[in-house]
Amino acid sequence: MTAVLHTLCVMCSVISVIYCFVVFNVFSNTRKFLLYTGSYVFFTLHLLSDYAISPYMLFRTENPGISANLYLASYALVSMFMSFFCSVNLRLSNSHIYKYIRAFGYFCMVASAVFAATPAVFVPWAFVISTVLSLPPTILACILSFKIAAMDSKVFLLTSYCHILIVIASILDLCFAVAGFSVPGLRCISIGLFCIAGGIILAKKYTESIVNTDSLSSSLTNTLEKIKHSDNALMCTRMNPDFLYKSLSLIRRKCDEDTFMAEELTVSLSKYLRHTLNFQQLQGIVPISNEIELTKAFIAIERARNPHITFELRLPDEMPEFHIPPLSIQPLVENAIEHGFLDTDRPGRITVTILNYQDYFHIDVSDTGEGMDEETLAKVTEFAGEEGKVGLFNIHARLVGLFGKGLVIQSAKGIGTSVSFMVPPDSSSLKKEVTL
Repeated sequence: MTAVLHTLCVMCSVISVIYCFVVFNVFSNTRKFLLYTGSYVFFTLHLLSDYAISPYMLFRTENPGISANLYLASYALVSMFMSFFCSVNLRLSNSHIYKYIRAFGYFCMVASAVFAATPAVFVPWAFVISTVLSLPPTILACILSFKIAAMDSKVFLLTSYCHILIVIASILDLCFAVAGFSVPGLRCISIGLFCIAGGIILAKKYTESIVNTDSLSSSLTNTLEKIKHSDNALMCTRMNPDFLYKSLSLIRRKCDEDTFMAEELTVSLSKYLRHTLNFQQLQGIVPISNEIELTKAFIAIERARNPHITFELRLPDEMPEFHIPPLSIQPLVENAIEHGFLDTDRPGRITVTILNYQDYFHIDVSDTGEGMDEETLAKVTEFAGEEGKVGLFNIHARLVGLFGKGLVIQSAKGIGTSVSFMVPPDSSSLKKEVTL
């Protein structure tokens, strides 16, 4: 049995290495490459330890040695990477608990350093703590896998079942080790199956992404051709044609470099087009959820085009229902990119904040870009923007017409700019038609 487990560990090691190289070639993304390779390298190190195969030896050996410390450290690091994966998935869904999960991951990182230097007499207790630390992120990952399987693809059920096996096997390994039973490590087998399932999912999703990207890109190209041959379509929707064509160019390039990102960008551009081509939504006022979805789609594309800019959405945990004029937030983000970071690749941040006060809602778009001097600041809302675009003047005029108050702009040269406005809570009662 031990020989079989050793063979399984070696197989998982080889699979993990191949998996990491495949992920690197697929994503061409340093951050994802480090996250994926780091996690599977530590999975491999964790599995290759003799204590992964015989965890009960931690309780039977008087002097386990440095290999026991390394095993416990890798145990905590596996939990850390599991937490980071969970926090990424939660962040995409704007969950308010993702930061706590990420903090838990950093705690596991600190714990791994402590375990690496734990005296031999405390090794059994460290194993108990490591097992307990591994349970929360694994259980959460299992729940998220079920949700992703329901929304995306049934193939993710494989990881859900593997997470369940890991939880059960971890608890059983701990119980058997404490009880002194010479039972081979069950967690070792479950993590090996998890590695294999990861490879299957990657292959499946990679194939689906290629098909979806080709289909969506073809559909987008046809849509843009229709727009191009329409006399005033871009003018009516106030789209920036350069943004559309640059986005398509980016998607075509990503089809060769990173098929998963190409699919995500295509979906984001589709959402952007759905909102901006809906002429009914360009009149009067729209729910805040519509504007947020449009802004998220725009940010998803700009994040890929401008990797030096960090985008952040600070939204209430429970978004209240209220209405605002259409194209009020996304153009402010676009303006911050074009004027705050024009002709510069220096790192910066653009933050969209929505605050819920008792008498009004406060919406702010701020950046850490180049900023404006007082003379420029005094003129930014006095003139209409470029033809075919929604500039600060247009947004300011519509807000004044609806609410009596327009944009509030604060800026300092070399520090950044903040553009904000207020919306009354009863804005949904306003049925006036707004001219864009």
